Amino acid sequence: YQRRVHGNDIEFEGEAYPPLINQYLSQLCTLLFLFGIIANLMPTIVLPPVAAEWVINHRGMAIVGVMICNMIAGQLISTGAFEVYYNDQLVFSKIQEGRMIFIR
Repeated sequence: YQRRVHGNDIEFEGEAYPPLINQYLSQLCTLLFLFGIIANLMPTIVLPPVAAEWVINHRGMAIVGVMICNMIAGQLISTGAFEVYYNDQLVFSKIQEGRMIFIR
């Protein structure tokens, strides 16, 4: 994903940053989330009998568990990273600094 926006004399360009391992872990959490939703809707069809019984008896915990998987998936790819360039010179990088920019 890459996006380029032109406005007045400023050019903004953006693309996805998260490290590859974070992307893979996020996709795994998303798959667990989707399977968890299906398992909560149809536990006796998609789960072994013991697991289906647990889901039926602990529906609230099962739903919270899949929601946590979804939140983790979002956090893994949400870095908030950005870099500022002026005349092709790097002025600030949140990736390198590990903090937000401070303007005096």
